[in-house]
Amino acid sequence: LKLKHANISVNSSVGFTLQPGIVSCFERSPIDNKQTTKKSKTIEELKKQIEFLKQYVYKPRTKLQQVIESLIQRCKDYADFDPFISSAQPSNPWISDDVTLWHLNNDLVKTPTEKRVRRWAISLEELLADPTGVVEFEEYLRKEYSYENILFWKAVQALKHGSQSDVPNRVKNIYE
Repeated sequence: LKLKHANISVNSSVGFTLQPGIVSCFERSPIDNKQTTKKSKTIEELKKQIEFLKQYVYKPRTKLQQVIESLIQRCKDYADFDPFISSAQPSNPWISDDVTLWHLNNDLVKTPTEKRVRRWAISLEELLADPTGVVEFEEYLRKEYSYENILFWKAVQALKHGSQSDVPNRVKNIYE
């Protein structure tokens, strides 16, 4: 049986062979396999290994504790905004005929709800993810004379989500 594909030829009697100059992962390593050559360890080496393993086992794992604490804090921060934990306010429009919830949670509203503003207070990402939050943030930056910061952020977002053919023009516009 002899097959040829790309630069590899398979021969059932010999194994894998390659054309000259082609490196393969099927070639034998110049270093012997650890499974074939086992060196018996001395008592000193075994004692060192036992000490290392003891130190490793008893090493305090503070990172896991920090991760757990931050996860718990995140759950507490977002608990008010989870529809499975807290009920929809004012009422669920799927159950009742009240459409107030739809009007309050439109993308752009004149006056945002308290719940929406509390969500913006969690992080800047939450504020910038909400279209009403972006508008409010733009107004604030205009008052603080740093409106160009949000313009830069918007240009970078347009660059990230735009087509590949527009990249040179958009980068030039950002630079200027």
